[in-house]
Amino acid sequence: MSETPGDPYVPGAAAPTERTRLRMLPGLGAVAAVAVALWGGGAFTSHATARSWEDAREFAGVDRLVIDNRAPGDVRVSLSEGGGGLTLDRAVRESMLNPADIDVADEGDGGTVWADSRCARSWPGLGTCSVDYRAAGPSTTAVDLSTRSGGIVVTGLSTEAAAESSGGDITIEATPRVASISARAGAGDVTVTVPEGSGPFRVTGRSESGERTIAVRTTTKASAPTFDVSTSSGDVAVHYR
Repeated sequence: MSETPGDPYVPGAAAPTERTRLRMLPGLGAVAAVAVALWGGGAFTSHATARSWEDAREFAGVDRLVIDNRAPGDVRVSLSEGGGGLTLDRAVRESMLNPADIDVADEGDGGTVWADSRCARSWPGLGTCSVDYRAAGPSTTAVDLSTRSGGIVVTGLSTEAAAESSGGDITIEATPRVASISARAGAGDVTVTVPEGSGPFRVTGRSESGERTIAVRTTTKASAPTFDVSTSSGDVAVHYR
């Protein structure tokens, strides 16, 4: 029997006619439509299931704060004269597809507080995830801060500070009693300010792409407070306020 366009295709028989192949295309279109819907629906779901929450903790007798924020988010530390403990606030935004993994630990009175965070997934489009930190404590607290994608701000610094941001600005306001500052930004500006008339300071570091403005009294003496400030792509400014 000769093959007609209505006959089913049997293995070993002649190839389907052009009309048969064309009739298969709507099925392929349906599969593509489902794929697009799943992709778009996934993006929608990742935002629809997002949640935000905050918490705060207090610590007594802390002399050092370490924050390693590998999630997108900012870090802000406000230091002031006087005693008192350290408060640490976290603002977390996460989703079912991309939860945040966070931890806080301390080694007891007169010790160090550690806080670290990361997102479960770093691929774009797989859910919202960010962690912002806010801390407040006495000016005698040394800080060691890093963030993957966000800014870092420290005010009232009287001891030591180390700050590193892969993508964001770093701003540090120090008092005349500051001991040392190390600030490195991958893509962002670094700004350090000190009170008028303070110094001299030993300023080191480099900027691969950007301007460097050093407008404070400087010295090469190793005993002087040292500001090691560098950027890969961004400006550096050290000046009085």
